[in-house]
Amino acid sequence: MNTIPEITQREFEILAHSLGVALSTAKRSGRKSDKRLLPEEFYRNRFIASPTHNDYPTLIILKGKGFMNVGENYNSRNDLLFYVTDLGKFKFRQEFKTFINS
Repeated sequence: MNTIPEITQREFEILAHSLGVALSTAKRSGRKSDKRLLPEEFYRNRFIASPTHNDYPTLIILKGKGFMNVGENYNSRNDLLFYVTDLGKFKFRQEFKTFINS
């Protein structure tokens, strides 16, 4: 049986950013709906970074865990287009309440 890898706070934040979810709004909000509802489909699914980007090592870790994948070069500057996989979306939904209430 395969187990889903654990996720760190920073990895969770990168998934949220990639999916267009405003974690700071959800954390600060007093509305219960902001703390428990996620859209059925996310309006965005991308994180563009070059190998020199500060988050690049974390993106590679997320890719290794199966939570993100990488497409082709995004532009002529060697930026890569990372995107959240179905497993990454599942893990994000699974951990959402825990991370925004921490």
